[in-house]
Amino acid sequence: MSEENKTNASHIIQNPEIIECKYSIFRHGYVHAFINLERRIFYWQDSNQWNKNYVRSLNEEKTAKAREILKKMPYQPMLSQDEVENQVSENCPFYWKITIRGKERANIYEGNDPSDGFLRKFMALIEETSDLTLFW
Repeated sequence: MSEENKTNASHIIQNPEIIECKYSIFRHGYVHAFINLERRIFYWQDSNQWNKNYVRSLNEEKTAKAREILKKMPYQPMLSQDEVENQVSENCPFYWKITIRGKERANIYEGNDPSDGFLRKFMALIEETSDLTLFW
């Protein structure tokens, strides 16, 4: 993807409002991260550790940085969505889904590979925005 396409591609939401990520692992549960950039709220839920569920407000600097990172991020997951298995099982132990919503539309990205480059960049965005260190 060229530098121009990274910043001007039609599939990039220029003013994202809501970012949501769910990551499931067979027999280990899931984590759910939700970032509302308009209201500056970060929500985290871990199905195995209820005491780590929380809601936190974000400062303007964090939301501005998240918007900048999203504009530079290539939105090209490895698998096309028709190849993705969206139920975790012994045969398919990983599933992740990322939704980025703007005023005009929502883009949904999903996959089954925990080492997918797009997922890793997105997890780095969550760590940067929330001040969490994720070990997944």
